[in-house]
Amino acid sequence: MKREDITKQFPDATKEQIDALMAINGEDINKAKGDKTTLEAQLREANEKLAAAQNGTDPEIAKQIRDLKKQVKAMEDAATVRTMREKVAKETGVPANFLTGETEEECAKFAKDLQDWHKSQGPQYPALQDGGEVTTAKPTGADSAWNEFAAALSNTD
Repeated sequence: MKREDITKQFPDATKEQIDALMAINGEDINKAKGDKTTLEAQLREANEKLAAAQNGTDPEIAKQIRDLKKQVKAMEDAATVRTMREKVAKETGVPANFLTGETEEECAKFAKDLQDWHKSQGPQYPALQDGGEVTTAKPTGADSAWNEFAAALSNTD
């Protein structure tokens, strides 16, 4: 805005009034320039962060990516071991949750050792607490899995 623009719109305006309007206008312009400068700086910073993230050079994002890759690797390894143990369990009849070892050979050896140990123990019958009466209730949970395993081993002779 120029002084001439004000005098054209307000021909009776005094010099003081025009000066006051010019001062207000100048403050508005300076504030807008400051806002623009701040926004430009924020935009530059955001663009730099974006470029760093896209290039993999931002240390924080690079650490997050490394951590996520470690988590994915751990999950993949656990799934591989679980699948391998399930395979050995199917082949040997030993429940997968009983198996230990990180390789198929280790798991198969453990399953064979467990089977051999079980066979060497002979039939194991718990002492009856109620005077010898047999009940038909089936065990549940870990006891059930163990009994199924023991029964499967007994049938392999």
